Amino acid sequence: MSTNCVEILINQINLRFNVGSEMTTFLKTENDVFHLDRDLYIPGHIFFIEGGAMKTTDESSTSLMAGSATHYAYVEGVGSQARFYIILSFLQLSTNQVFIAETFNHCLRSLNRATNQTGQYAGTCRHRGNQDGLNALLNVPRTLINGVKNPGHVLISEWDGIIKTMNTTNKNISYFGTVGRTAYNIIQLATG
Repeated sequence: MSTNCVEILINQINLRFNVGSEMTTFLKTENDVFHLDRDLYIPGHIFFIEGGAMKTTDESSTSLMAGSATHYAYVEGVGSQARFYIILSFLQLSTNQVFIAETFNHCLRSLNRATNQTGQYAGTCRHRGNQDGLNALLNVPRTLINGVKNPGHVLISEWDGIIKTMNTTNKNISYFGTVGRTAYNIIQLATG
């Protein structure tokens, strides 16, 4: 959902946060919020993307983990020194490890929650393409989900409707299928 006010809808409330059944305004932001989830690193918080920033909130206060909500680029760094160029999705692999779909830098980046250090994880940042393997090229990665049917793998939805799978052990990326342009399709594919 892209909106300037993060609104948690009825089924998101019931499925993820057990808050209530009516629509709730949770947090107002200056920029678009494309993805939010329970924060695995800080219990009771919500982890979310605002523009090119990864943030966490408990409703009363918001903290920047990495990036900037208003300055877009490609810079590896710690916390506010890091820069992303539009993030549409992230995946918390564990309480400490987050994968980030670096949409317009065409790669997957990682965020270490203990240090807030970012790093290039897979794909070749700033090089768009369609190439499998250990030196893969990605084409506008936009959605990441755990491979439910194949643990240790992450499914990557690209802008052109191509789904790729990444082995999280060796970072090998390979073609998985083509499903069209909706995130709903990738979720159906992964969960059966």
